[in-house]
Amino acid sequence: MLKKRLALLCELIEGGGPLCDVGTDHGLLPIFLVKEGRVPLAYACDIAEGPLSCAKRNILAQNVEDRVIPVLSDGLDKIPPGSVKEVVIAGMGGEMIAGIVNRAEWLKDGVGLILQPNSRAGFLVGWLCMSGYRVVRQLAVLDGGIYYTALRAEYDGNMWSPTLEETILGGLEKTDPAAREYVKREAERLRSAAKGMSRSRDQISKQKVKDIIKAVTVLEQFIGED
Repeated sequence: MLKKRLALLCELIEGGGPLCDVGTDHGLLPIFLVKEGRVPLAYACDIAEGPLSCAKRNILAQNVEDRVIPVLSDGLDKIPPGSVKEVVIAGMGGEMIAGIVNRAEWLKDGVGLILQPNSRAGFLVGWLCMSGYRVVRQLAVLDGGIYYTALRAEYDGNMWSPTLEETILGGLEKTDPAAREYVKREAERLRSAAKGMSRSRDQISKQKVKDIIKAVTVLEQFIGED
């Protein structure tokens, strides 16, 4: 059984075609997807030998070596262009994910992206919008006391500068209870950060506090707080 943060990714995967899981770690997601018949073939990619060796053992143990292919690769560098329908990139910072996507121009040819940044999510959403990718859907889930978000993005060539609200909230929906709780916790975290910075007298910290307050206002409007 997958952890909730991995199950969240499955909700955004259309399936029906080959998939690549970047930063696969133990290979649990691609193994699950092929065993459930969601995808016919999956590439399990990792930049490090250690995690990939673990993935190989799991692949053999689950008898899916004919459908899950382990690949030692920095991002998507070793994946043949046009070989997959969807790409999953999870467990990395937003900037790193943006860098991986940016290096693979072939993703613009109808490949669905399922992304789960563990930091700088706002940066990633902004970069996607300015690079011609549209955030189709975004979800949130609580797993082990930590809230995770994941989004699905597709290239449509429309490059634009998102508003602060669009950058912060992405494709989260007010009707999603998990999204509302995630936003509530994020607002509380930012309030605490602003409180700590407000004690500083330097101009950089003062500007950061102003930026944080703007972000908190956006989050509060989302959850309906005054």
